[in-house]
Amino acid sequence: MDTKEFTNFEEADKFVNELLKDNKTVDAVVISETQYQVNWVDNKKYTTLDGREYTDEVWVKKDGTMIHCQDLEVEHARNIIRMILRSNRTQQEAMKELLENVYAAAGESNDSSELEVHTDDTPRVLH
Repeated sequence: MDTKEFTNFEEADKFVNELLKDNKTVDAVVISETQYQVNWVDNKKYTTLDGREYTDEVWVKKDGTMIHCQDLEVEHARNIIRMILRSNRTQQEAMKELLENVYAAAGESNDSSELEVHTDDTPRVLH
């Protein structure tokens, strides 16, 4: 991963656009009102089992480090999957409440007891 800092937004924006033209994956961060950081990596390709080639996705860690998915360590990949599954599970309650609000705003009754919502921490299988 490469990094460059700027004190001028226009310069940072121009630099980002040049990187995008060169087919780089870019993460631009505003550090302060007058300081900008641009992180980028060269795109990598991967081939699926059926022989098709795709540009690899990039995971950005909390510290801003960019990692291609093919370069993730096994434990890091497992933690990402856990985070995604946990996030999906915990957002179900919010979706139930949103649906109830939509029905209420439309003036329709809604029996939300039919909705399956898991609010405990018991893992569920995604289909």
